[in-house]
Amino acid sequence: MEDSLGNRATPNRNLDFVRSHHAVIGYDWSLPFDMRLKVEAYYQYIYNAGIDRDSSSYSSLNVGSFTQDGPDDIINGGTGTNYGLEITFEKFLTNGYYWLLTASFYDSKYIASDGVQRNTVFNGNYVVNVLGGYELQLNRKNPNPNYNEKQLKRFNKKQESRLATKHSLKFDVKFTLAGGSRYTPIDIDASAIAKRAVYVDESAYSQQFEPYYRLDLGLTYRMSRPKVTQEFTASCQNVTDKANPLYNQYNPDKNQLVNVNQLGIYPLLQYRILF
Repeated sequence: MEDSLGNRATPNRNLDFVRSHHAVIGYDWSLPFDMRLKVEAYYQYIYNAGIDRDSSSYSSLNVGSFTQDGPDDIINGGTGTNYGLEITFEKFLTNGYYWLLTASFYDSKYIASDGVQRNTVFNGNYVVNVLGGYELQLNRKNPNPNYNEKQLKRFNKKQESRLATKHSLKFDVKFTLAGGSRYTPIDIDASAIAKRAVYVDESAYSQQFEPYYRLDLGLTYRMSRPKVTQEFTASCQNVTDKANPLYNQYNPDKNQLVNVNQLGIYPLLQYRILF
């Protein structure tokens, strides 16, 4: 950085690494019918995080989100805690189908240089995923019992070539529900005067967007040979076209806040070769 006299300075050059302690306890149950249940509880204490040298709500633990810019002069000294419970319940792929349920319930807090404990920007409090799929084998293994001798020979000849390649059709579905991201409110009146977004620092990450949800569907045609597999996939993400907010921004021309949403409905075609 450069001061008003043109002198160069590197105030953050000696910043140390962020450090943390972890504690995890869990149990994994193998259940009948190719199922499994796993429960895990965890606690994480973070220290030495980057914070503002002056008193403010800034912490490097919120970096990676679409939040306001950080200060020029950062020191170590911030702390944070993450704790929660994760549950996984799944049915492995057997008999042509599978399903998976995961749920995470958590709390994420931090303390910056102003000494106030706040929610981190990532503290949505919960995430639930439900997904499953069914694979239909298309290869015909047995001839029609009504075939005559000529038809049976033709069938056996075709079947020999088909057995070298296994054809299947796979259907997949996934649904995600999560608590909304946190954000810092913007002072509209102060922003109108400054012609830029002015954040209410003392209320950092006190607001939360509406819950996030998304439904994805997929259809895959697979051709499997001993040494190579080909896949043709047609999928659609966010089928319901849900407008999930990502962050909000200030529009100085209209003097209002505008939500910037995440990806809307998104169809996708894909071809893969697997060796």
